Amino acid sequence: MHLKDRKKNNGENMPWGQGDTPLREILQLMQKERYKFMGTIELEYPIPEGSDAVKEVTKCVEYCREALT
Repeated sequence: MHLKDRKKNNGENMPWGQGDTPLREILQLMQKERYKFMGTIELEYPIPEGSDAVKEVTKCVEYCREALT
């Protein structure tokens, strides 16, 4: 399952935790139900100046870790 965060009503893609997608709840449900499918990070928001894709994906992974502890 591709996971990304975005604003409601076909809004823009956002850094994880800044949009309206209930990512934390989705991740926790996947953990609780022990789903066998993989969740993947879909990096679609604009990369901020001074950052790069690796740094942004790292932030998303940290969001996942925090949500699942």
